[in-house]
Amino acid sequence: MSLRPLAPTPPMGWNTFDAYGCAINEQEFKANAEVLAEKLLPYGYRYAVVDSLWWMEEADAIDSLSPPKSPPHMDDYGRFIPCPHRFGSCTGSSLRPLADWVHAQGLKFGIQIIRGIPRLAVQRRLPIFGASATAADVADPANTSEWDVNFYGMNFAHRGAQAYYDSILALYAAWGLDLLKADDMCIPYYAQDIDALFSAVERCGRPIVLSLAPGVWIDEMQRAWPHVSQRSEMWRITWDMWDNWPSVRQLFMFCSIWAGAIGPNSWPDADMLPYGKLNLKHPKCPGGRWTNLTREEIRTHFTLLCVARSPLMIGADLLSLDDFTLAMLTNTELLDVNQNSTQNRCPWLNVHGIWAWIARMADGDMILAMFNLADEPQSFHVPLSWLRVGAGRWACRDLWERKDLAPIRDVAAGSLQPHASVVYRLRKQAD
Repeated sequence: MSLRPLAPTPPMGWNTFDAYGCAINEQEFKANAEVLAEKLLPYGYRYAVVDSLWWMEEADAIDSLSPPKSPPHMDDYGRFIPCPHRFGSCTGSSLRPLADWVHAQGLKFGIQIIRGIPRLAVQRRLPIFGASATAADVADPANTSEWDVNFYGMNFAHRGAQAYYDSILALYAAWGLDLLKADDMCIPYYAQDIDALFSAVERCGRPIVLSLAPGVWIDEMQRAWPHVSQRSEMWRITWDMWDNWPSVRQLFMFCSIWAGAIGPNSWPDADMLPYGKLNLKHPKCPGGRWTNLTREEIRTHFTLLCVARSPLMIGADLLSLDDFTLAMLTNTELLDVNQNSTQNRCPWLNVHGIWAWIARMADGDMILAMFNLADEPQSFHVPLSWLRVGAGRWACRDLWERKDLAPIRDVAAGSLQPHASVVYRLRKQAD
């Protein structure tokens, strides 16, 4: 359990990456945040998060795999500050004006950072704020990322390494930050960086939810599990989740492996919800594109994330939300499962691609979700005792259709189309 009880339920909100990549500007961010506040905040979606490269000049940037065309915006201590051309209100080298605006909408503000220290700060030998050291002293040039060429890892033999993380958290706390997504932390598992960043968050004087990414390798899971759940409120259990069925199908294994680590204040994170309109800034699809997931696949993905109690971070362009996506995201009966259920687990699956997840609600009701991961229609006929629900007669409510069905006695049975799912709320009845 986290030492900082900042997330008693899975955090919910919106992240810029799926729709805007690394290129969002302040006008686009505010327009989406206004929709978030108006249409989704009443349902619990409260975090508005600016993802990667908010410190870069190039508004068409989509990744960090090659050296930038222009230097990042940094202060005199090697700490990133916002690009003034993309975030026009953020004068004085601070995101505080944007954070204040977000808070005025009733929302919470988040940003993304990347493990380590900027190479440019090392080359310039910039001093570390609060320490008698330079960036060159605390960097480990042999420790680099596979997917970001702009950072060096930290040399924790030098006390200035901790001081650097302390300094950036002090800066972000002064900006009014509520959530920090720290990237390149978990593959491989950088325990020293996670310890240092957690300590910096603890000392910064502001309650900040810590989110770690990307996902932890399965073979590192046993080593990482107790550590990561004590040093973050949410941590990724997968690489970037995109809108294709193989990625959705793979999540079932990851979510089942991490089910024992589910909250409170520690949430295995299945990444963002790639629904609606995506990739608005990608050069290969000007103006964006609609998700490749079918409606059945979207429902299956959302059902899994609700019953597995993953954080719910929307990836879509909120300005383009269609009625189907909005209705799904605001299904209060499913959100109740995500926010308030317990004993979430996958007790049963079969070789034909049928999976079952169960959970318990505070009033004693049971949640039963059945999934067909196969590419052809499947029937299921499963004794409730196998699912650890309990035999007998159960009143049954379909949470997607929001209607009561005929009671279930002893056996859950039905049929599912390819990639489809159902989720029931069961209430025990007297025989």
